[in-house]
Formats: sequence, structure tokens, C-alpha cells
Amino acid sequence: MRRPLHISRRHRLVRRGTIFRLLRRWRIPRVIRHVAKLLFLY
Repeated sequence: MRRPLHISRRHRLVRRGTIFRLLRRWRIPRVIRHVAKLLFLY
């Protein structure tokens, strides 16, 4: 019973990390685009 619980816990942490990575990846280019647009406007 110990092993499956440990695996599920680890999988959960890995899954959380991947979600954060995806959010970061998606958010950074968006910010860069927004800044670039502001620079081009001014």
C-alpha cells in the first residue's frame, strides 16, 4: 500500500510542475508582445 501512494504523490507533484511550466511559457510571450505593442504605439 505504501508504494502506490508514493507514486501517486510524486505524479501529482510532477503534474503540478508541468502545469506551472505551461502557464509560464504561455504568459511570458504574451507579456513580451504586450510590451512590444506599447513600444510601437509610442
